[in-house]
Amino acid sequence: QQQELSNQQQELGNQQQELGNQQQELGNQQQELGNQQQELGNQQQELGNQ
Repeated sequence: QQQELSNQQQELGNQQQELGNQQQELGNQQQELGNQQQELGNQQQELGNQ
């Protein structure tokens, strides 16, 4: 029973790590989106200057 519990805890740890990885990936996508929005803002400003 203790070994089975240990296996379940390890599996839970693996799932939490996977979730952490997905959250990090989502954060990276949001940062990339922010960069694209900033670039778009820069292009609009440049167009306004013309």
